[in-house]
Amino acid sequence: MFSLFTTPDLFNYLIAGSPTLSYGDRFMFQQERAFAAEHRNLPATVLLFAAEQEEFVDDTTLTDTLRLTAILESRHYESFSLIKRIFLGENHCEVAAPGFHWGLKHALRSQIHDANK
Repeated sequence: MFSLFTTPDLFNYLIAGSPTLSYGDRFMFQQERAFAAEHRNLPATVLLFAAEQEEFVDDTTLTDTLRLTAILESRHYESFSLIKRIFLGENHCEVAAPGFHWGLKHALRSQIHDANK
């Protein structure tokens, strides 16, 4: 997620799974806000996933993930695409394998499709 706001053109696709967005006093939200103040273009496709059962005790992974997606969508960045998925019935540990499989499959399928145009 850090590279999205510091070097957004480094990758065509970013797969972010169950990101811990609460870390460092919600540092990623601060980074996004600073980026938005300076930029209208965000040349990246983000595949963002989390699990339905992420939140136990003080964990805010799902809530923060949904909050960040809402913020990113509200910015209407040029050249930006966000695809999100919440895996139902999964928890934080269980979602890694199906989540990254989903993300890689989507990203690779998109690149093959783009190459065949």
